[in-house]
Amino acid sequence: MADDATPTPPESSNDSGSSFVPPASQEEFNQIIEGRLARERQKYADYDDMKKRLSEIEDANKTELQKLAEERDSLKNTHVDLQSENARLKAAVKFGLSDEDVAALDGVPADKVEALAERLAQKTPKKTPPKPSGLQSGASNGAPQAAGKERAAAALRQLRTGR
Repeated sequence: MADDATPTPPESSNDSGSSFVPPASQEEFNQIIEGRLARERQKYADYDDMKKRLSEIEDANKTELQKLAEERDSLKNTHVDLQSENARLKAAVKFGLSDEDVAALDGVPADKVEALAERLAQKTPKKTPPKPSGLQSGASNGAPQAAGKERAAAALRQLRTGR
């Protein structure tokens, strides 16, 4: 029977000194494989540490130009955000928008804020500001002041008489 279940090792024709002995059982074979896998795992055990160290080295090696470019990009983003906020506030003042309407403009690009604010202002009813009484700061017509003086005089009389 030429098709034997157990292969026979080829006879060694070289005298290199290696004496390979095939595993006799599956358990022995599994032990050999597990040993090999353990050695390979040990090679890469500090991979995460090396990866972290590489990242630190790359950050340290960044040129000043790269650092400035990153800072510039950050400042550009901040500038765009501030422009948008400024446009929203200007539109709120110009069109008399409520806080809810201003919040609705959040996230709208600065160049489109005014048009949207105008549409919002047209849709919401206008609040009429209270009319001034006709008197400016520091001016008086005499009547309100006289009533105040009369009350003050009455209060003084009560204090003097003890009533």
